[in-house]
Amino acid sequence: MIIDTGADYTILPAYLSRQLGIDLRVDCERHRTGGIGGNEYVYLFRGQKVRLGRWNKIIPVGFLGRDDVPPLLGRQNFLEELYVLFEKHKTTFN
Repeated sequence: MIIDTGADYTILPAYLSRQLGIDLRVDCERHRTGGIGGNEYVYLFRGQKVRLGRWNKIIPVGFLGRDDVPPLLGRQNFLEELYVLFEKHKTTFN
């Protein structure tokens, strides 16, 4: 995943919703959003379990309705709760 300190929340491509067993139309809230790439819909799933080392949490994850975007690790309930160090082309989480 790309760590995106400018992203409000974690954004994933649609194909990962299928791999995680999440139905975008049934399990998610649909929101219109805008960014550098223009406007589109984000399907927000509020119950994604994540683990990073010993850290576990349920976070909101937004899925785009397309597959041609990289997975972005965002701030809300994730980066904002961890100590993240970017140093010499290396990222460390604590």
